[in-house]
Amino acid sequence: MVTIPLKLRIEFAKYFFVIGGIMRDFSINAITKNTLHSNAFGIGIGGGLQYLHRNKFGIFIYPQANIHELFDRGIIETNISFGLAFRIPRG
Repeated sequence: MVTIPLKLRIEFAKYFFVIGGIMRDFSINAITKNTLHSNAFGIGIGGGLQYLHRNKFGIFIYPQANIHELFDRGIIETNISFGLAFRIPRG
């Protein structure tokens, strides 16, 4: 399965954000047979913390849950994402 997410992130307060949106799921079997049809859509939501040092470099962490419907079965995926961030200054 290959998933293409389309998510929106909304920041509030100084360090908090929520993120959510839809996903499109494609079957790997369909890709290898050049039929590329979509099996299903999914949704995802999460929320977390981000700290930016001098409003440039930072770190983030957020738990998220994604719900996929694939082959007429629901799949719930939960994980915690974390990493480094860089804010591009507005010109």
